[in-house]
Amino acid sequence: NSADSSAGVPDRLAVVRVAAGESLQDVAARVAPDTPVRQVVERIRELNDLDSSMPVAGQTLIAPIG
Repeated sequence: NSADSSAGVPDRLAVVRVAAGESLQDVAARVAPDTPVRQVVERIRELNDLDSSMPVAGQTLIAPIG
């Protein structure tokens, strides 16, 4: 119902690899630096069906980029 929640999140998706010590917040800031981190984190969680905000180093995630 709420299309507003991801209105500012980039539509383009890519597979990104998590670096050692990175949190989802770090990944979000890296892949979409001009978008609010919280919105990008929420989208990454949705796309990858994640519960945790601490991904494993080397893990690949689908993420919005831009």
